[in-house]
Amino acid sequence: EHIARLVKSLRAIGNVRIAVDATGIGRPVIEMLRPVVGRLNAITLTGGDAVTEGEGREYRAPKRDVVAATKVLLQCGRLRVAEALLLSSVLVEELLAFEVRISPRGHDSYAAGREGEHDDLVLALALAVWLVEHGRRVRLLL
Repeated sequence: EHIARLVKSLRAIGNVRIAVDATGIGRPVIEMLRPVVGRLNAITLTGGDAVTEGEGREYRAPKRDVVAATKVLLQCGRLRVAEALLLSSVLVEELLAFEVRISPRGHDSYAAGREGEHDDLVLALALAVWLVEHGRRVRLLL
């Protein structure tokens, strides 16, 4: 209920697109939010190679693509973390600890560097960046 109120307050300031992680436990959260919030973009992170779009703003996107969108914008200076942002120091710490691992079979995975560290803010940022950067490439139902 608290999250739904926050989303509604964001919508009051203008046209806001909401990106929600539909991976794993995210699915029940989406099902709880949709009736209250309305339109939202459910993004399931996959290990695949292609973006697919389902019904009702449902996307399956490779995690490497979602993470890479943020990495590129940070590297080229189009994305910066404002010091005044609530939890900015936590986000910066998570960004610095976030890494790619390549398995002996050549599979990539993306997560916080050490066991017990969090990457929630990194992934939330990455989903929002991906939606903005790639929203024009996928058909959005308005």
